Amino acid sequence: MGGREPEPKPGAAPPPASAGPVLLAAGALVLAGAVAYSGSLRGPFVYDDLPALSLNPSLAHAATWFSPPGNLTTSGRPLLNASFGLNYAWGGLDPFGYHLVNGLIHLVNGLLLFGILRRTRGPTSVESTVFAALVAGLWLLHPLQTESVTYVVQRAESLAAGFYLFAVYALVRSAASVRYPRAWQLAAVAAVFLGVATKEILVTAPLLLLLYDRTFLARSFAQSWRRRGGFYLGLLFSWVPLGALMVLAGGRHGTAGFASGMSWPAYAGSQATAVCHYVLLSFWPLSLTFDYGFRALPFTGVTAAELAALALLLGLTVWSLRHQPVTGFLLAAFFILLAPSSSIVPISTEIMAEHRMYLPLVPLLTGVVILLARLPRTAFLGSVALLATVFLSATLARNRVYQSALALWADTVYKCPDNERARINLGIALQAIPGREQAALAEFREAVRLNPDYADARNDYGLALEHFAGQREDAIRQYVRAIGLRPTYADAHYNLANALADNGQPELAVNEYRAALAQRPADGAALSNLGATLGQLGRFDEAGAVLRQAVATHPDDLAALYNLAYVLAARPETRPEARLYLRRALQLNPAYPPAQKLQRQLDAP
Repeated sequence: MGGREPEPKPGAAPPPASAGPVLLAAGALVLAGAVAYSGSLRGPFVYDDLPALSLNPSLAHAATWFSPPGNLTTSGRPLLNASFGLNYAWGGLDPFGYHLVNGLIHLVNGLLLFGILRRTRGPTSVESTVFAALVAGLWLLHPLQTESVTYVVQRAESLAAGFYLFAVYALVRSAASVRYPRAWQLAAVAAVFLGVATKEILVTAPLLLLLYDRTFLARSFAQSWRRRGGFYLGLLFSWVPLGALMVLAGGRHGTAGFASGMSWPAYAGSQATAVCHYVLLSFWPLSLTFDYGFRALPFTGVTAAELAALALLLGLTVWSLRHQPVTGFLLAAFFILLAPSSSIVPISTEIMAEHRMYLPLVPLLTGVVILLARLPRTAFLGSVALLATVFLSATLARNRVYQSALALWADTVYKCPDNERARINLGIALQAIPGREQAALAEFREAVRLNPDYADARNDYGLALEHFAGQREDAIRQYVRAIGLRPTYADAHYNLANALADNGQPELAVNEYRAALAQRPADGAALSNLGATLGQLGRFDEAGAVLRQAVATHPDDLAALYNLAYVLAARPETRPEARLYLRRALQLNPAYPPAQKLQRQLDAP
């Protein structure tokens, strides 16, 4: 996408180009991308990776790959879930395979971008090959891409972007193909349909492809429609499955849309800041942040200035589309690609997220290289080489931050100290390190101070109070407050139940275990503890029924097997059955002290 528009030659295939420079450029791109993300392959799962992968039962069987459970990153995104299912079938929950696939997707996307840019500029020109390789190389190496590549669940962004890029590539090929233009158009439509089953960003594909067509392949929208009207109707039909998937996902389970609990004016004002920040990071990527929090940013004079700047830029976009089509396309593409997440439709869980810039970074970097190309050749190539070196160094450094949850959340808190979600996740990482429990407690306390109405902070603070400070009564108050803020909060009900049971209040504990199970009926720990508590109350029939359910659902749950054996051993008529379950428990762990003690009691004359 250079400073000139190619003359449209519909139906005329370009003369063959030398394969040598193309293969050399493609090889260099693959090598550069592989070096940049080689350090990501051994990183752990972090944050949303954990529930989306380790707590996702649909990954275990191919028959359920396309039916992801609700309230996960994969919800309403069956193709994304199926890709994780393939990873699970290959290597279980070893993060290496997931990171490897993410890296390969990024490399393929870079090659697709290279192909689009080269064919847009003129596929027979060595200069076009060099231009396309430089833009694609900078895009592959840019550190702003790390969240979409190294953070495993953001495969949603990179995989959907791959389908988006292929659709554009197929459109370009269809315009140049003499023998198979319809086949390429069908391939583009198929890519968009696959993309909407991966992530919702493909909603803008019909508009962007039409705008690309008008700018680079035809002389007007009318001419684009006359030549490929059926193709664009096919693209528009992708909104049907997209709408169905969004309905099934319940607006990302209440976190996206106008019913998400955040007002659209507040979100739109926050997006003015977000978009300006994205642009800054595109050119000065030195303060990358994993999580910016979920609270709408206050409207200030700065926000007003940012809104004015964006309005001016949008005006320039409209003017350029008419008078400078290539510039207009690049500006419009930036806004179109960002629109699904950074407009007026609220996403209450993320005010800003760097993965949203995965594709919008393309037009920005393309514009940069176009401007640098105006320099003398040596200065041009030297400038791009310097940028590539800086980007590679920054990406390698950023990937090191992802090597542990502690490093990632410590970095996030350093950059966003008022982010309560980052505080509690740093606390969770700290509490796993012996001797850092008090530091973890301090992070939970600060999260509650920052946002007293944040249920997750209350729950995690309660756990820390109970286990690291021995303050059970205070912990109970935190759990109760968390439940008051979110009555369906299963974890808080479960933790409150455990605290009440340990506090000598088994009747109240039973109620809380049942409340937790109302939200998660197959929760093995809640079933096991409920059964044990009912047994302590002498309600053996109820306890036996609950514990049988626990064992049936989780046959290798040592605690459930022991608790069922213990309850059955309380009555002479069920002691033979108790021995069977106790034997299974001891097979799982022969050194389990409670089971050994119960065995001696049953063997006593």
